Amino acid sequence: MAKRPRRLSVLAALALALVGGPAHARQLLEGSGKLAQYYGAPYQTRMKWLLEGARVQSLTNGLFLITDAKLQTFTLQGERELAVQTPQCLTDTRQGTVSSPGPLRAQLADGKFALEGEGFRWRQTNSDLIISNRVRTVLHPDLLGRPSTNAPPPADPIEILSRQFECATNLGRAEWRQDVRVTGANLGLTSGVLQALWEPSQRRFQGLTAEQNVSVDYAGIQAAGEAAAYSPDTDQVRVSGHPTWRAHQRQGSGDELVLERTNGVLRANGHGRLQMSGQGLGGSGLFHHPGSAAASSLPARDRVLEVLSDSYVVRTNLGAVFRDHVQVRQRAGAEVEGTMTCGLLTAAFSETNQLERMTAENRVLIRQKDQRSAEEWQFSAGQAVFNGADGVLALTENPKWQFGLRQGRGDLITLASKPEQMLVRGSAFMRLPPEALAQPAALAPGAPGRSAPAQARQPLAAAAPGATNPPFAEITAEEYTLTPKEAVFQRQVHIKHPQMDWTCRKVTVQTPEAPNTRHILAEGAVAFELADAKGEKLQGTGDQADYTYGVANAATNEVMVLTGTPARLNTQYGVKKQKGTVENKVVFLDLTHSRVVTPGKYSIRIEAPPMNTNAFQLPKRRFLK
Repeated sequence: MAKRPRRLSVLAALALALVGGPAHARQLLEGSGKLAQYYGAPYQTRMKWLLEGARVQSLTNGLFLITDAKLQTFTLQGERELAVQTPQCLTDTRQGTVSSPGPLRAQLADGKFALEGEGFRWRQTNSDLIISNRVRTVLHPDLLGRPSTNAPPPADPIEILSRQFECATNLGRAEWRQDVRVTGANLGLTSGVLQALWEPSQRRFQGLTAEQNVSVDYAGIQAAGEAAAYSPDTDQVRVSGHPTWRAHQRQGSGDELVLERTNGVLRANGHGRLQMSGQGLGGSGLFHHPGSAAASSLPARDRVLEVLSDSYVVRTNLGAVFRDHVQVRQRAGAEVEGTMTCGLLTAAFSETNQLERMTAENRVLIRQKDQRSAEEWQFSAGQAVFNGADGVLALTENPKWQFGLRQGRGDLITLASKPEQMLVRGSAFMRLPPEALAQPAALAPGAPGRSAPAQARQPLAAAAPGATNPPFAEITAEEYTLTPKEAVFQRQVHIKHPQMDWTCRKVTVQTPEAPNTRHILAEGAVAFELADAKGEKLQGTGDQADYTYGVANAATNEVMVLTGTPARLNTQYGVKKQKGTVENKVVFLDLTHSRVVTPGKYSIRIEAPPMNTNAFQLPKRRFLK
């Protein structure tokens, strides 16, 4: 019988040493450089792995050197699991391993899972493959497909770069280590470790898990944390371990961040926080009304809007929804300009990532520092809507405002920065301390004729911070507007003061540019009445009442000019209720000296001895209601 070639004898020795076990579990294939192992009974005809080489060289201590080697492993069903090609490898029969310090190419899942690297070792026990350097992995997008939908998978392949790689093909587990970088399929990721589970029978991944300084970049959103997990079934990336995110001029955080790749949604669960640059707010920001002008001069980049909530959802380039215990803070530098709380907050962004609209609902409460005083503005409403285009904040559903002891309400309150104003419309109401609207001594008929000391007198509508004297003065109108320069009340204006009562169509109160000055103008069907507890009254009617107050050189000048066709003053005084009437186109009330002056033609009717003069003294009474 002819002898077999020497090479076949070497392979036979290699088969006995490497494979071992029962005879039916190993087989040396015919031809040079092929070695295989089969499954045990009753699957002894099914190949478990196959090692091929162009040349096999026997070394010492059970080592064999194989040139142009190709290693393949197979499932029990006959499907190929792993294919490895390398120019040269070393087989250790004692350890049951195949290794090489050189380059290799490997494939799993019918080539949809491709690997390249330098230096590897394959262990027979669990069919483990370890690559030690410069690993490059290319995944076909089918491996991340969702089995429950018919949607086409991403077109671009997924590339993974790392220093090391290890997988157990029979367990469906893979792990990339050190400087892991993932790109493709509209997703970027870096981490220290990346793990994957796959289902060999379905040729798809069950999930990816990243750990150690994880950074995820998806659809313009960069998220970072200590861990991240991707599920193909839900097409979601979950980032945990103090996660944060950033996109355009916005950034945020939460206990957990969820990126939904299919619909471009970012969710923050638990202790959610979102921060937005003032450059994306438009105007001077969300909080602005009379008193905020000093802060609005800051550059937009120095203004920040921060939103806190239990959870929120951000849709890429579309908007955000914040739920439960929502808190909003706007900062100008280190100073907090204003705050807002509500139960639900929604925001819409433009294609240029500018804030287009923000809507707060459910017990809205806004607090705003006033830059001109120590007082604080407060607003409450059922709903507040901010329009980024014009910088207007509109409050509806029983909106109210308060500033110190002053407060008001209406059907609608709007706050704007350009021009800077607050508008209250529809059943508009304002309440304020009486001395903040008028000083009783200043307008009381029968006041002393001499000038009172400047420090003892207050102009009409002069502020009195900290005053607590009840009752209050009340003003109702169809609407009123407050600006840094004036307050304007319009249509069906009614002023009810402890010492007076006014009605007219319009009242304008100008904010003084200098201290101790005031100008108030009432227009359209003006009617007023001053009365004391005894019923003595001073009444006036006309088309317009112009009030001026000023203090100069310790002398007070307080004058009201009543005009009309005609302007009329009526008085009622004394035990017998004596009456007096003055009529003219113009009637001057010198409130400092308690005098009435009527220039030109006039008419005076009074139940008292006549006076041969065009000026008369008011009754020496103080009118108190």
